[in-house]
Amino acid sequence: MDSNNKDLLDASDATESDVTEEAIVGILQELFPYGDSLFLDLTLSELKGYSAKNYDYAAGGDANGNFFRVSSILGLYPGLKLSDPRVVAFVYLMKQIDNVLWSFSRGFEGKVEDIDPRLFDISVYIKIIRILSTRLKEQEDAARRE
Repeated sequence: MDSNNKDLLDASDATESDVTEEAIVGILQELFPYGDSLFLDLTLSELKGYSAKNYDYAAGGDANGNFFRVSSILGLYPGLKLSDPRVVAFVYLMKQIDNVLWSFSRGFEGKVEDIDPRLFDISVYIKIIRILSTRLKEQEDAARRE
């Protein structure tokens, strides 16, 4: 391992400015030398996105809290058919609702998306659910007439 990178791994007094993304990539390339280097770039990009979105969904709470909150709500409906496209749309909707309520409860806007775009998404999901319900009813009515 490159001595500079080894020093970063060993140094308990390394500052944030010492630990650059370039240094991290160097360490990772030395630890995992086989494979396409783009893999590491994609992984770091995912880490950045995950961290930013996790701030929006869980800042100050459980990193997976949104999944537990939404699953608690879904658990109230034991006969819920998860293969129903309306239910799938509702799950996506609930993700947005949970984020807005979490933001309200914590008094902050998101890093990735503020509250207003999420409210926009909620409005769109409601319309999608209405469309799905209408189309499914039309299909059921057509099947009964046959």
